[in-house]
Amino acid sequence: MRLADGLEGRIHPLGHLILIVSRHVLRQRLGVDPAPGFLEALRQTLGVSKDAVGNGNGSFHTASITTARATGQPAISNALARWPAGPRAQEVNSSAPSTNTWAMMVEQWVVAASNSTCKTPSVGSATVGTGVQSCFEMIRSCADTRRTAIRATMDVAAIRAIADRLIAAYDGATTLAPISAATPGFDVAAAYDVLREIEARRIAQGWRAVGRKIGFTNRTLWPRYGVYQPMWAHTWAHTVRYAAESRARLSLAGLVQPRIEPEVVFKLAAAVPGDADMHTVLAAVEWIAAGFEIAQSHFPEWRFTAADCTAAFGLHGALAIGTPTRLTETNREAIAAALPTFRLTLRKEDTVVDTGVGSNVLDSPALALAHLANVLATQLGSPPLVAGEVITTGTLTDAWPVTSGETWSSDYGALPVAGLTLMLD
Repeated sequence: MRLADGLEGRIHPLGHLILIVSRHVLRQRLGVDPAPGFLEALRQTLGVSKDAVGNGNGSFHTASITTARATGQPAISNALARWPAGPRAQEVNSSAPSTNTWAMMVEQWVVAASNSTCKTPSVGSATVGTGVQSCFEMIRSCADTRRTAIRATMDVAAIRAIADRLIAAYDGATTLAPISAATPGFDVAAAYDVLREIEARRIAQGWRAVGRKIGFTNRTLWPRYGVYQPMWAHTWAHTVRYAAESRARLSLAGLVQPRIEPEVVFKLAAAVPGDADMHTVLAAVEWIAAGFEIAQSHFPEWRFTAADCTAAFGLHGALAIGTPTRLTETNREAIAAALPTFRLTLRKEDTVVDTGVGSNVLDSPALALAHLANVLATQLGSPPLVAGEVITTGTLTDAWPVTSGETWSSDYGALPVAGLTLMLD
């Protein structure tokens, strides 16, 4: 059975799926209430008939997606990287994307389209491609109109006021309502403005940045938390601890709703170039190590939007780093091959709590590092990655609640990295 046939029989055709996800993105994530006329126009441009999503024989047009992948826009090409390629759809098998995964990929696509810096993909399908291109243009126009209204009110005073609230919550180890709940249309771009304001104040207070954390790189967690894109924030000299003989101790004092995340950590020997592949990324890496990030949420029950968690210090609490493995010409290729496929095991005391695979993290922790380099290149005012920075690339498993007195450990399987044991006070 071909994939398009399976989708047609089990979920909405692609056009309907894009329509549904577009409505969700515009209403829930961009603060837009699309008028019925907009939705009807979107229906018409998508061409939600069978011919608009197939060739009349149940086979899925992928020419426009294939050419979109080649535009060089990271936000779009990353979002589409796992769509079936070629003129006809792949066969359905046990590894075919689930309905939720298809919806997640379409949502990434729609969000990329709403970004005013994204290019419209070049179109290779006269039937579907033209409709998809028009879809991109309408979504972008609607989002741009909304952003203009937001930016008119999100002035410096508003940014500073939000920063005041988040710093007070951090310093007082308290929770607060999500910023997005009280500020309609508060988006990720505004969130980074808030984060830059917070970090500038912290640096003025003597905090010293030592690297970055990337959050929400694990696609399997996106539906659970309602955050469908990665984000980043700085890590600091006083929040990072290095293990002695692969054992570390961290205090949870002052952290709010802490959770543990096993991650892969890199130290950079050189800047990471934009649009780098895995091998180019690893050529810029000095060492690789196991890591445990202790994430925290100042929003009750870990309920927030992408903008909320970005502004709130990127949810960073603390980071423990294990024994480094230095990358050399001898081991670099083996590490590159292992990063997407290794399986991590997470234990609390002697009990296995969770497992994860390297490909959970944007297909490889090395590609998560490349993603960060690309994002920074598009953000005005965000410093690029430089030699000496330590980057933790995102959790390989779910984030698990922790309390004082517990001991957690990780095993990285086939990846030549020593696991880490972390004792919590």
